[in-house]
Amino acid sequence: MPALKIGYVMDPIETIRTHEDSTYLFMLESQRRGHENFYMTISDLFTSGQTPMASCRPIQVFRGKNYYRLDQGTDLSLNDLDAVFMRKDPPFDLEYYTATLILSMIDPGTLVINDPKGVRNHNEKASTLLFPDLIPETLVTREISRLQDFLDDVGGEIIVKPLYRSYGREILYVRKGSINCNTLLEIATREETLFIMAQRYLHEAAQGDKRIILLNGDSIGAVLWLPPDGSG
Repeated sequence: MPALKIGYVMDPIETIRTHEDSTYLFMLESQRRGHENFYMTISDLFTSGQTPMASCRPIQVFRGKNYYRLDQGTDLSLNDLDAVFMRKDPPFDLEYYTATLILSMIDPGTLVINDPKGVRNHNEKASTLLFPDLIPETLVTREISRLQDFLDDVGGEIIVKPLYRSYGREILYVRKGSINCNTLLEIATREETLFIMAQRYLHEAAQGDKRIILLNGDSIGAVLWLPPDGSG
């Protein structure tokens, strides 16, 4: 296979956690196969007329403490890349949304992963509502009274989480009758100004959950994710 030019829209490279960041691993493997990697953040994206552009910097990644090297940046048409990976972590805000609009302008000849339209239309957490048989009882709301009723309905223990965050940030365990129950609901909803997802607490979560890796619809592996000590 000829060498490809691959772009990565991602979080600032100096902030990633290399022991668990899959984008870093993608770049390592791409580099091993002889492809050329280009690094960019959301703020590097722009348009020139109808052309989606970015200030891209060639990047090399390495194992160890000094795990990357960036070369001088240059403005490139995203249409000139063979593939663009949208790897920016949430929060999904207006800046993130605008980035998906720019990525949607890329010509079909360039592969964009994931499809920007799909990223916009399918919230990472709310999309699970399409599979009611595979998830615990779930409520999406910002009203504390509804959350209190839901807490009663599912046995007095729930997990609440923001819809637009990642890496387990701001996930809270709420138990009926605890001294800080209402305070936690106020914090989670930011005093009823933010939609959140609430789900019945599953005690089995302490045993971890399996992330299934699919390739063209076939299972090629799995990873058991375990919660940090003291959080299960």
